Amino acid sequence: MKLQLLTQSGLFAVCASFALTIACGGSDSGGGSGSGFSTSVPSSQKLGSLSAEDTTKLCADVKAYATSLSSQLKAVSCKTSGLLGAAFADAKTDSQAQSACKTAYDKCIAAPAQTSTDTCTPPPATCMATVGELTACFNDIPGYISSASNAIPSCATLKLSDLMTTTDPTASLKEPASCTSYQAKCPDDSMLPGM
Repeated sequence: MKLQLLTQSGLFAVCASFALTIACGGSDSGGGSGSGFSTSVPSSQKLGSLSAEDTTKLCADVKAYATSLSSQLKAVSCKTSGLLGAAFADAKTDSQAQSACKTAYDKCIAAPAQTSTDTCTPPPATCMATVGELTACFNDIPGYISSASNAIPSCATLKLSDLMTTTDPTASLKEPASCTSYQAKCPDDSMLPGM
């Protein structure tokens, strides 16, 4: 029952979402949330018909953007780790749940950054979305991640009842409309995280 909240949580989707984006290479040891995604590839270009040169440029830009979001992503991931730690701790009081949550959260935060050796996969020729549509989606993702993080209780405010509920705290979150539109035009694109 305790894990039902966690396994149904949209937070897992959020964390998994950017795993694909970071797959364009590099590490997840970047800084803050950055100033938004941008690329030198013209926004009107269809992703399915990018040249090799433009694909390389776009992949580098996606990698840099994903790296800039890494601390925000790690914070959300570690909040989830804290909840899992509390859920598995068999806590009998709110204080015990909070302590187990904080221990798991702190361990996660202290863990070294992981690096990725994956390479960027070009969008398929069937992708009809433009670079501008991808950009709009990417620029909406930080707000989505922040909303998901805010919906999840912190270790300091965690209650046993939070672990026992079957209600997903992120259930009311909807993926950004820009990402829904993008995915409809490019459902098989590995450049966009699957939300």
